[in-house]
Amino acid sequence: MGLLALFLLVVGGLVIAAVILIPRMAQRSGVANTNRNANVYSNENTNRSTPARESVESSAPTDEAAVLSALTELEHEWTVANINADKSKLDRILADDYVGTTLDGKTQGKADYLRTIERDTVTKNWEFDDLEVDLLGDRATLTGVVRFETPDGEREFRFVDKFVWRDSRWQATSSVVTPVQ
Repeated sequence: MGLLALFLLVVGGLVIAAVILIPRMAQRSGVANTNRNANVYSNENTNRSTPARESVESSAPTDEAAVLSALTELEHEWTVANINADKSKLDRILADDYVGTTLDGKTQGKADYLRTIERDTVTKNWEFDDLEVDLLGDRATLTGVVRFETPDGEREFRFVDKFVWRDSRWQATSSVVTPVQ
């Protein structure tokens, strides 16, 4: 009778240890997270009035054509924000570590850019041309030409804009613009 009780005690202890330790070991190896995360994020409220930082970041897009399309759209948004001096839109487009080079060759960080931006009252229209994207993981470089139509005529600039994929979106980290002669 004592041996049977001892046997049951040992087996019970092993079962309890297995119930506690196996899920922890599986979680550390990543096996348990696969199913758990699928349910955690599917119930999030997508109708939030203020955007919250994503808990899980999506991977950077890898399709060059899709990235070129997304960055072309972002360039248009950036241009509209520049023309309207829309600081909140620019704050979202520019990464916190953004550094741009002005036409006179000076560098300007995000804070200075936002502080000094003024509404553009002369640009009537613009168009992008010769756009090319170079994609490397979570980084992309967009090069091209932008033409601005103003009352004084057309102005043309070559640009190199660099982006990084952060917070599940592209953010500009640098920009260099030079006049086309």
